[in-house]
Amino acid sequence: VIPLDRSSPQGTVEQAVRLIRSSDHMWYTLTPEGTRKKVQHWKAGFLKIARMADVPVLTAYFHYPDKVMGFGPLFHPTGDDAADMAAIRRWYEPWMGKTRGTV
Repeated sequence: VIPLDRSSPQGTVEQAVRLIRSSDHMWYTLTPEGTRKKVQHWKAGFLKIARMADVPVLTAYFHYPDKVMGFGPLFHPTGDDAADMAAIRRWYEPWMGKTRGTV
């Protein structure tokens, strides 16, 4: 677990990229939106990290109505963050959290 200093987020993406690239094997896990309050859009830091570290994104879900969780396919960022985020959001459409559906 690596804590994130939210009071000074500068360089967070670059730090993650260096950590991933310097490791022989690693599972680097984070959520697109690290908050429990409602948001309009997911942050794209996870895509930037994956693209810059040249690693895929493994999608995972928690579907609250059926109390199930699972993994989806590996997603390889194309470099077009807007299109990549739209594709990932489409993949998440069937899954619903406790208080709301996919944003």
